[in-house]
Amino acid sequence: MNKSFPVLLVTLVLSACAATRPTVEEVVASYHTDLNAPHKEELREKIVDSCSLFRYKTKNLEGGCYLSGDVIVHEYRLKNNRMEWGPAAAATITKSALKEVCEDDNDVLNYGFALLVNLEGKNGFVGKLKSYDDCLSL
Repeated sequence: MNKSFPVLLVTLVLSACAATRPTVEEVVASYHTDLNAPHKEELREKIVDSCSLFRYKTKNLEGGCYLSGDVIVHEYRLKNNRMEWGPAAAATITKSALKEVCEDDNDVLNYGFALLVNLEGKNGFVGKLKSYDDCLSL
């Protein structure tokens, strides 16, 4: 048996596991609102303006937001390679981003836009879409 076969098999299995996680682009592509075009464009401008004001930066973490399709994406990136995302930190950041959007831009979620939190870095992942109903449960 070839000695490189186990290494190849492990590489293929790890690649397959990594490929099963959805990307931001895949999640965004699967979502759209049915809002009428003129009002939708007004809300898009409001979201873009709001995101232009949101920047988060510390020694180990940086974040920001942008509009992609009908989804407001809040993206946080670990800058320190020795740090990793844990479930508690991910939940805290997701809740904080949702609270911010619900308080500042409540009408955009009410009109059908969605929020997506993307955590980049070790153990990072793309979260689940959040909607107006999630605002009601805060």
